Parts: sequence; C-alpha cells; structure tokens
Amino acid sequence: AASSLASQLREPLERLLDARPGHQVLITGHSLGAGVACLLCLLWRPWLGERVRAVGFATPQVLDLDSARRAGGLGVTTVIVGSDVVPRLSLCSAEA
Repeated sequence: AASSLASQLREPLERLLDARPGHQVLITGHSLGAGVACLLCLLWRPWLGERVRAVGFATPQVLDLDSARRAGGLGVTTVIVGSDVVPRLSLCSAEA
C-alpha cells in the first residue's frame, strides 16, 4: 500500500511543494494506516529529506528491530497508549 501511494502521490505532491517551498509534509495514521504512514515517510525521505515526517498511533510492527530503531532518526514517531496489543504484536511475539 505504501509503495503504491508513494507512486500515485509523488507528482501531485511535487507540484504542491514546488508552489509552497517552506511547507513540510506530515503523514499520520492509526493502526494499519499508521504502518502505511511510517513506510511512506521512509520511502519519501530520500526524495524530501527533512521535509517529511510521520506520526503513527498504535502502529503495528512493519519494520525489523534495527530498521525501527533507525526510523526515529528519519522522521518517524509512534504513539502507543498503555498496553495496546497491536503495536506489540509480531510474528516473533505470536510464536512465543
């Protein structure tokens, strides 16, 4: 989904940002949408640099541990409330 969105939105977003050089892009989402927002941010980071950030709420695990640790330095923030199971569920935790 993130790869498809990245392709579909690149041209219109490029036009908008060209017309608004001081603006930034903030991508948000909840649950599965947060996972897409995170991946979209990482896909666009090489193109937009620090102009793109993502904030995800209850983001499911869409990255491996090393990539997730690096994502924070690449504009991705996740918010988890209490003991929400969605952000903590992964193949590894399901097998345990």
